[in-house]
Amino acid sequence: VSNKKVEVISDHPREDAVRLLDRFLDRAYLRPVDETQRASVLNVFDKAQDSGFTFQESMIAMYTAALCSPSFICME
Repeated sequence: VSNKKVEVISDHPREDAVRLLDRFLDRAYLRPVDETQRASVLNVFDKAQDSGFTFQESMIAMYTAALCSPSFICME
Protein backbone atom coordinates (compact mmCIF):
# COMPACT_ATOMS: atom_id res chain seq x y z
CA VAL A 1 0.00 0.00 0.00
CA SER A 2 1.39 3.33 -1.03
CA ASN A 3 1.14 6.44 1.11
CA LYS A 4 1.67 8.74 -1.86
CA LYS A 5 -0.93 11.42 -2.37
CA VAL A 6 -1.96 13.00 -5.63
CA GLU A 7 -3.01 16.62 -5.82
CA VAL A 8 -4.94 18.04 -8.74
CA ILE A 9 -3.86 21.56 -9.72
CA SER A 10 -4.89 23.89 -12.51
CA ASP A 11 -3.39 26.90 -14.21
CA HIS A 12 -6.91 28.00 -15.21
CA PRO A 13 -9.15 26.85 -12.36
CA ARG A 14 -12.41 28.57 -13.35
CA GLU A 15 -12.23 27.47 -16.98
CA ASP A 16 -11.33 23.92 -16.00
CA ALA A 17 -14.13 23.82 -13.44
CA VAL A 18 -16.69 24.91 -16.05
CA ARG A 19 -15.47 22.31 -18.55
CA LEU A 20 -15.41 19.49 -16.02
CA LEU A 21 -18.74 20.47 -14.49
CA ASP A 22 -20.50 20.50 -17.86
CA ARG A 23 -19.28 16.98 -18.65
CA PHE A 24 -20.13 15.76 -15.17
CA LEU A 25 -23.67 17.19 -15.14
CA ASP A 26 -24.47 15.74 -18.55
CA ARG A 27 -23.51 12.27 -17.34
CA ALA A 28 -24.77 12.43 -13.75
CA TYR A 29 -28.18 13.97 -14.38
CA LEU A 30 -28.94 11.96 -17.55
CA ARG A 31 -30.95 14.90 -18.81
CA PRO A 32 -30.31 18.50 -19.81
CA VAL A 33 -29.43 20.73 -16.87
CA ASP A 34 -30.79 24.26 -16.99
CA GLU A 35 -28.53 27.27 -16.58
CA THR A 36 -29.89 28.10 -13.12
CA GLN A 37 -28.91 24.68 -11.75
CA ARG A 38 -25.52 24.83 -13.44
CA ALA A 39 -24.81 28.32 -12.08
CA SER A 40 -25.84 27.28 -8.57
CA VAL A 41 -23.38 24.38 -8.54
CA LEU A 42 -20.61 26.46 -10.12
CA ASN A 43 -21.18 29.09 -7.43
CA VAL A 44 -20.06 26.51 -4.85
CA PHE A 45 -16.74 26.21 -6.69
CA ASP A 46 -16.35 30.00 -6.81
CA LYS A 47 -17.07 30.40 -3.10
CA ALA A 48 -14.64 27.63 -2.21
CA GLN A 49 -11.91 29.26 -4.30
CA ASP A 50 -12.64 32.65 -2.73
CA SER A 51 -12.32 31.02 0.70
CA GLY A 52 -8.83 29.75 -0.06
CA PHE A 53 -9.65 26.13 -0.91
CA THR A 54 -7.32 24.39 -3.34
CA PHE A 55 -8.55 23.59 -6.84
CA GLN A 56 -9.00 19.97 -5.81
CA GLU A 57 -10.97 20.86 -2.67
CA SER A 58 -13.12 23.29 -4.64
CA MET A 59 -13.90 20.63 -7.25
CA ILE A 60 -14.90 18.14 -4.56
CA ALA A 61 -17.18 20.75 -2.98
CA MET A 62 -18.73 21.48 -6.39
CA TYR A 63 -19.30 17.79 -7.22
CA THR A 64 -20.77 17.22 -3.76
CA ALA A 65 -23.18 20.11 -4.26
CA ALA A 66 -24.26 18.69 -7.62
CA LEU A 67 -24.91 15.23 -6.18
CA CYS A 68 -26.78 16.61 -3.15
CA SER A 69 -28.94 18.91 -5.22
CA PRO A 70 -32.69 18.24 -5.05
CA SER A 71 -32.63 18.36 -8.86
CA PHE A 72 -30.34 15.34 -8.85
CA ILE A 73 -31.82 13.38 -5.97
CA CYS A 74 -35.46 13.87 -6.98
CA MET A 75 -36.11 13.22 -10.63
CA GLU A 76 -38.32 16.08 -11.72
